[in-house]
Amino acid sequence: MVSIWEKEVDAFEKLNIKTAKIRIGLVMSNKGGALPEMAKPVKYYVGAAMGSGNQWQSWIHLQDLGRVFLHVISRDLTGVYNAVAPNPVTNVKLTKEIARVLDRPLFLPNIPRAVMHLVLGEMSYLLFASQRVSSKKIQDSGFDFIYPNICGALENIYLDKGGQTATDALYRNEFIS
Repeated sequence: MVSIWEKEVDAFEKLNIKTAKIRIGLVMSNKGGALPEMAKPVKYYVGAAMGSGNQWQSWIHLQDLGRVFLHVISRDLTGVYNAVAPNPVTNVKLTKEIARVLDRPLFLPNIPRAVMHLVLGEMSYLLFASQRVSSKKIQDSGFDFIYPNICGALENIYLDKGGQTATDALYRNEFIS
C-alpha cells in the first residue's frame, strides 16, 4: 500500500514540483491510534509482550511528528525521511515502559502469535512485525527530537498534568515566533 502511495507522489517530481515523503512510525499519543489500545490491557492488569517480545518497534511522539512535518516544510526538504525517534525499542521494552508509567505490574507470560491470530486474524501480523528504522537522515538535516527515548515520551503522554511544559515553549518558539 505504501509503495502505491509513494509511486503516485513521484508524479509530482515529473512536473518539477519539489516533494518529500515522510514515512511514519508507530505514533505515541493518548488521543487515539495504537498506544491507547496497547495500554488498555496493561491498565487492566492483563498486559504482556507479544510473541518473543524481541520484535523492534520504531515509534515517534505525536509532538515530534508534527515538528518533523514543519521542519521538512520550513527547510524546503525533498526526498524520503523516516519520522521515527532515534531509539527504537523492542516490544517487551515498550510493554514494560507502558506498565512502569501506568504503575501496573506485568506478570503474564508473553502472548503467543497463534492466540493473537485467533483474536485479530490477519491484522495480528502488525503486532509481530519487526522494523528497526533509522532517523539519521532527518537528524542530519538539523532536526532535534524532543522525545528521543520512549521513557520520556510515555511520561509526557501519561504523567503530564496539563501545564505548559518546557517542550511546549520550545515548540512555540521554534515554529510560531
